[in-house]
Amino acid sequence: MKEIKKSDLAFLKRRIMPYFGVKKLYMDYKETDYVFPDCWVDMNSRIPVITVTQEWARQSMDERRKRLVHEVGHIFGYNHGIINGLRYDTHPEKDDWSRYIYGKIK
Repeated sequence: MKEIKKSDLAFLKRRIMPYFGVKKLYMDYKETDYVFPDCWVDMNSRIPVITVTQEWARQSMDERRKRLVHEVGHIFGYNHGIINGLRYDTHPEKDDWSRYIYGKIK
């Protein structure tokens, strides 16, 4: 996982996963020219897999981690839409919910 920083993995494990009660997940890095999506979660296997790309890796630390919050939200069971008055949106710039949760746990 050459493009996933150890500090991001530590934040995922120590802050995001405990917040949502997620016990186990895998991370993967994919070399691709995709700008969107730059990260996604696959829940079709026994253990969910979050895949990130170099576009995700180019983001600021806060933005990378906010996007990880978003993907773990899906593992927890949330779907895009309005959650407690906040938008949970596939487009990061519109995703108020993930920004709010990230702000609570960072």
